[in-house]
Amino acid sequence: MTTKLVLATTLLLSQYALAACDKNDWQQLIRQATAPAVATYVQQHHCDIDQDLDNISKTPLVYAIDARNRAAVQALLQAGADPNVDGYDGKTPLFYAVTAKELGIVQDLIAKGADVNASTRTSEITVLMAAVLGSSPAIAAYLVAHGASLDEQDKYGQKPLNYVGKLPAQRRAAMYATLKKP
Repeated sequence: MTTKLVLATTLLLSQYALAACDKNDWQQLIRQATAPAVATYVQQHHCDIDQDLDNISKTPLVYAIDARNRAAVQALLQAGADPNVDGYDGKTPLFYAVTAKELGIVQDLIAKGADVNASTRTSEITVLMAAVLGSSPAIAAYLVAHGASLDEQDKYGQKPLNYVGKLPAQRRAAMYATLKKP
């Protein structure tokens, strides 16, 4: 914790961190900083909190999710990061949290209004389908409890229950039980 705070403070006070909205600074800060450091950076630099940081349209929020830095995710959401901004492929922050199997971050995003039925652009895979493919029954259950549809289809006409068949046999029963309609 102390190391992270020292790193964040160093970044904020360095000549590189003073360049508002510098993509490299954002990436470094989001991966390693504490929530207060993220909040301070956002307040001091007044930059677009949803800006693309790379060629696949990953935002600071997605970088925080990829780093599994829940404190940074919460700080960005509190500062106004959009939980539904999508990348070039249609993946939203919720999609990244689901594929990272980060239930706490999934909960944070949904609490801030993330679309539980968002899908990718090309294959139209929903976040629930991603949870199924990732063998994440707890996340799948949470998504369903918060409105994720069992009837959404991908571009091939498959629904989340069809995705269960793609899992290893030993994982199917738990996922079928999770997705069973009441």
